[in-house]
Amino acid sequence: MVDEPRRAVELAERRPAEEQRQIAQMILAELEDQEWEQSPDLLAALAEARAEFALGDAVDFEEYDQQRSARKTVYR
Repeated sequence: MVDEPRRAVELAERRPAEEQRQIAQMILAELEDQEWEQSPDLLAALAEARAEFALGDAVDFEEYDQQRSARKTVYR
């Protein structure tokens, strides 16, 4: 991840939980609305993220990053 999105996430983490969820929903909506080509993997990841948010089953960035690193280790 480049620095700009990481910084935005860091700032969002300082907001109350409900605002964090709203920010995440806005980002997901923007990604889905983009006219650039979207891979099936991206669309699946977006659908999964929306479902997690709908269930209230979301994690902060650091936990997500740890899970992602663990998955990468498994696939190597």
